[in-house]
Amino acid sequence: QDCNCPLMLDNQHKQKLFYFLVVTNALGLFENPYPDPKAADYVGLDESNKFNEEATKETIVLAQNKANILPINKGEKKILVTGPTANLLRILNGGWSYDWQGSNEQNYYQYGKYKLTLANAINRTNGERGVTFVEGANLTQLTNVNEAVEEAKRSDLIVLSIGEDVYAETPGNIFDLRLPQHQFDLANALFALGKPVVVVYFGGRPRVITEIAEKADAVLIGFLPGPRGTEAVADILFGNYNPNGRLPLSYPRYRNGFTTYDRRALEDTYNPLYEFGHGLSYTTFRYSGLSVTPTIASPTSKIEVSVNVQNTGSRAGKETVMLYLNDEYASVSRPVKQLKRFEKIYLEPGKDKTVKFELTVDDLSFINAKSEKVYEEGKFNVYIEKLTTSFELRK
Repeated sequence: QDCNCPLMLDNQHKQKLFYFLVVTNALGLFENPYPDPKAADYVGLDESNKFNEEATKETIVLAQNKANILPINKGEKKILVTGPTANLLRILNGGWSYDWQGSNEQNYYQYGKYKLTLANAINRTNGERGVTFVEGANLTQLTNVNEAVEEAKRSDLIVLSIGEDVYAETPGNIFDLRLPQHQFDLANALFALGKPVVVVYFGGRPRVITEIAEKADAVLIGFLPGPRGTEAVADILFGNYNPNGRLPLSYPRYRNGFTTYDRRALEDTYNPLYEFGHGLSYTTFRYSGLSVTPTIASPTSKIEVSVNVQNTGSRAGKETVMLYLNDEYASVSRPVKQLKRFEKIYLEPGKDKTVKFELTVDDLSFINAKSEKVYEEGKFNVYIEKLTTSFELRK
């Protein structure tokens, strides 16, 4: 404005500016750019914390549970809690929490509602008895590993909490997805005792933990669960809550394991530690009666897919029903499967529910070699759990 010259923007930036102005206007920020002071009264309410805890429970993924070692019976076992993330709060939130890197541990105690480290949460959930914490290692090196081993000898079960420190932006850049070696050293020292080991992972990304996971009896993946995360993990460990989280990614087995679930057929390198959508429960579910209507569809058809899900276990639980689609033949290479719909349902033991999804031609479309969004005739395969069926699209 001062130079009396036009604003020089290319079309892409003009479009971004246009949307920015539209949203700013819709929010009324041109008239009043300041938030309502009364809104601060809603921050940190008990109901907010309760909602946070319930939401967090649904994100924790039980990735492994050999011989159904979990859940733990309260008060029946002497438990050692150890590891670099077992007695920290900052690892629950990550960067941009109270400060830029989120690394000031004292901020988490000073501000907001009370929070518990994993060691404290396990101790409280177990009735404040039979739980001992020994660090063993911090996020940079081994510490009192010998003390941890000696305490593990006197324990019935070990909860090993591993992971990475918090970060934001460039300081979080790494050159190796594998966790630092000292965490593997601590784990191996504990595995050598032959005691049951439950591993809990906290971190902002899926660091490679294969050597630990393969020896562990159970693995829970928490990523960055938020301030109520340790309480959610403890409730799952002791069976107060039936886990139902599913992985939103393919957890890599190797350092270079970057192949995603929606790979092309020629990409035969898909071998993750845990697949996309993986997640265990303390109950079991049986799928049956997968059907699709119509079996020959036109571009204007509403394609209905239905499946019956029954809780065949002894506990109530939630199950995420996931519908994957495969275009068997197309003018460009199509993914082996793509997630198109999902729904989480709750079932009491013995109860069942028929879940229905609706697909349209838009779900069957893709970007062709000319960068055009198109759909093509042919056979489409539908996958839900281990069931499969198919239908045809005809113009």
